[in-house]
Amino acid sequence: MALLAFDSVPSAPAAIAELLSPAHRMKTAGEVNAAVLESLSQGKEVKLVGLLKLLSWGEQLLDDKAEFPRLGQLCT
Repeated sequence: MALLAFDSVPSAPAAIAELLSPAHRMKTAGEVNAAVLESLSQGKEVKLVGLLKLLSWGEQLLDDKAEFPRLGQLCT
């Protein structure tokens, strides 16, 4: 409830100002997202992260066998 009461960090008490910091907000958002995903039986990691890991693994395997345009090269 305290996060709703203060618009900016300077007007918040010191104990609450830490909770309003961007780093703490990102940490809290990550924990909430993981809890929501887990409650929906989706696992703690978003699917995009898993797909990027799979893409990287596939590129490493293919790198030994052929020359190909990597994903990063296609975007530039």
